[in-house]
Amino acid sequence: MQYNQKNNSNSALSPKYINPISKQINQNKQIKQVDEDTEIVVSELSTDKIIDNNEYIPQKTNELNAHDLLVLHLHNNREVGNETRHHSYFKEHQIDIDKNLSRLISLKKLDIKSDFDHSLPHLKVPELKQILRENNLKLSGNKKDLIERIKLNLSAHEIDLPKVYVATSNAEETLINTKYIKHFYNSDIISLAAAKKIIDSNLNVDDKIEFIYVYLINQFRKSKSDRNKLNRVIYSLIIYYKSINKNVNIIRKYINYNTFISMSMSLEHLKAVIHFSNYSTENNLLNYFHLIHREYYENQIFIENINRDVLKKMFYLDISNFESVEKSLCDDFFELILAEIHNNTSITLEDIITIKSLLL
Repeated sequence: MQYNQKNNSNSALSPKYINPISKQINQNKQIKQVDEDTEIVVSELSTDKIIDNNEYIPQKTNELNAHDLLVLHLHNNREVGNETRHHSYFKEHQIDIDKNLSRLISLKKLDIKSDFDHSLPHLKVPELKQILRENNLKLSGNKKDLIERIKLNLSAHEIDLPKVYVATSNAEETLINTKYIKHFYNSDIISLAAAKKIIDSNLNVDDKIEFIYVYLINQFRKSKSDRNKLNRVIYSLIIYYKSINKNVNIIRKYINYNTFISMSMSLEHLKAVIHFSNYSTENNLLNYFHLIHREYYENQIFIENINRDVLKKMFYLDISNFESVEKSLCDDFFELILAEIHNNTSITLEDIITIKSLLL
């Protein structure tokens, strides 16, 4: 992950002597920038503002359910006879594909077409060449060339073209507004019906995938009922953010929160181990804490050369956006992160006093 170049120039550590006064000035500048970055994160993506906003326009009645929408997305521009009847999702949820397709056609969301523009791309190169051969036309060129040659020299009624499901103009806007369906249909963190219900209740959303993730994070965060599931949702959001090149400050915020929850769960596990007297001070403490974003922190330290105190400050500020937490606990967690990165297996509970007090 890249970091602001201005920050890099201030935070790079020289292997030679560093003037302590200059070092403190640089750290102060970095921490000031951290505070500004955190404010940007909060202003750009405030979960309370998104979820508790009551100014949304009420959802109009939508005749398509979540499974209708999925069938529409997966069959648009799909050849008739190659339906997704054997798809694992449809089998698991006992979805009758033929029934959904018939419904979409009756509602004028899908049409069946057989013409050059829609059918020829479904033919393989040998099939296209066979058509050209039968009509004494040249066989040279790539697939695009073969299709263009057929279009220029033949008419559609002369060829037995495959039939194709094609979304109607009436469904074009629906496809655009429900792209989130394809993102979540294989997800184990939310059902399609629930995802659609969230979006139907909040129409004025630009990025519906992001909205659903943030909505879920907010709900799990408030209920504190399933930290493991909360962590999985956050991790999925991070992967999505990376795929769309989201603002690095927002990604950083969720990576830190993801790490904090993971380490909190590890702490609970270690507490149980100590309770049953299965822990020895001779054990490698790092074996109890799994760092799920190790590469990110390594990049920040070894590539971006961000000062460790600045990273520690960011870690606490980012967690504070989500939960009320003691700074000393965040500092201890970050010391464990550093120990993991530097392979410091000698770290003990004596080095992380707040964690020790919670355990013993």
